[in-house]
This record gives sequence, C-alpha cells and structure tokens, in this order.
Amino acid sequence: MPISVRDGGKDGMTAVRPYLRMVQNAGASAGISFREIEANLIYLASKNGKQFAMYNVDLGLNDSSSYNIARSKASTHSVLAAGGVPSIEHRFLLNAASKHTTEDIFDKAERLFKRYGSNAVVKRDDGAQGENVFLVGNKEELRDRLEHLFALELNAAISPYRPSELEYRIVVLNGEARLAFSKSKTSSWKHNLSQGASVGEVDGLLQGPLFKLAEAAANVIGLVFCSVDILDTPDGLQVLEVNSSVFLSEFIKGRPDREEQAFRLFRDAFRLKFD
Repeated sequence: MPISVRDGGKDGMTAVRPYLRMVQNAGASAGISFREIEANLIYLASKNGKQFAMYNVDLGLNDSSSYNIARSKASTHSVLAAGGVPSIEHRFLLNAASKHTTEDIFDKAERLFKRYGSNAVVKRDDGAQGENVFLVGNKEELRDRLEHLFALELNAAISPYRPSELEYRIVVLNGEARLAFSKSKTSSWKHNLSQGASVGEVDGLLQGPLFKLAEAAANVIGLVFCSVDILDTPDGLQVLEVNSSVFLSEFIKGRPDREEQAFRLFRDAFRLKFD
C-alpha cells in the first residue's frame, strides 16, 4: 500500500514517491512511524518515544565529519590513501575566484593533466549523479571545463581517466557489505544510472574482493551506512568514490527481488538507528 502523509495541502494528503515509499515501508516494518514536515523531503521518524528528522532517504547514521569527507571527491581519496585503501586519485582545485586562492589553479590543473597522460576527468568536487563531470583530452578543454565549473561557483576535482566497461556499487551497513551490483555503460562514457547506464550482476569471483575493499573504505572514512563505487582498473580494484547517502531507485526499478533486498537493507538500517 502506498504511504500517504499529512502535508496541510488542499486535501491534506501527499503521495510519496516510490523509492521513498519503499524506504518508509521498511521503517514501518521495524515499528517506525513517519510524519511529514516537508513533502517528499523531510519526515519526523518516531519509535518508542525516540525520534529524528529524516532528510530525504538519509537515516542520519553517519557523523558530520565522515559525511563531509565523503561529499568531497578529493577528500575521499586523501583519506583512503592515508588509510592504505586503493583509490583513484582525485586532486582538489579550489575555485579560481575564491578569496582563499593562493596559487594559479589553472597552472596546477595543467601540471596534473600532464602527469595523468592524454585524458583526465574534471568534475565538481561535491558532485553526484554524473552532473558536471567532463572527460578532457587537451589543455584547451581542461581550461574551458574548469571555467564552466568556476562560473557556477563550484570547486573542482581532477583525476586520471580509467577506462572500464563496468563499475561496481557496494552498499555497506555497519561494517558489512550487504548489497552489490554492476553498472554498465550504454550511450555515455559514464556509469551513472541516472544517465542511462544499466544495472547488472556481480561476477561471483569478484564479490569477495569487492566486499573487502568496500568495507575497508567505509571503515577508514568512518561511514556506518554508505555505497562505494569501485572500478576494476589495470592496477586492480580501486575505489572511485563513496556516497554517504544510499540511493537504489534504479537498482530496484521493475525488479521485485531487488526491491526486497533493498527493503531488508533499510529495515536493518532503521533498527540500527533506533536500537
């Protein structure tokens, strides 16, 4: 049954979008009730006299320091590297217009680009879902893409391009890898599901190493509930990025078996949050 909650609108009810509804149903199965604060965005989750404000589908299991590290591609790499976890290098490029800039950012970017070889990826440092992520092949493209990001008042990150047919996403809860799937490119060089990549299974021989790497990444950053994106590169498995909020809407779409997996995952996450 779809969950509807009070929002003070004309009919007093708001329909909840499917993925959020699945998450709330998982919470309800653990004895949790939800009261809408902002439609489809903020809910007050309550159980046995305890409550917390749930933003979107984030259960608030991660502390603010870990959350902020995961938001930054460059910070994520720095922390993983310091912890001995293999990851694809991301270097931070402060917006050239920032009052805190103490160096020529474009010169720094060109030096890194030269070190990475013929291709590099430039992206917003705090980005998600493949928005404002660019593959650059020369210095002119590099400067153009950086100027675009800086004009949007964003900071950037630059990394070497690592071609890979598949990208793997592993969801970790409380130190244990619980769910895994592959992402296959279709019409784009990116593996973003929101931009057309397709969901697939994980080779059984890779599952163990993928789980081990994802659990290590979550542990080093200090994340209780997260997803870890991993590439199988010529240098072995490497973490591409870590997401402090778990979104599985494309994974479960049209697949009741996968929705059941996600349901159990979030049910256990809610239990951990309250118990």
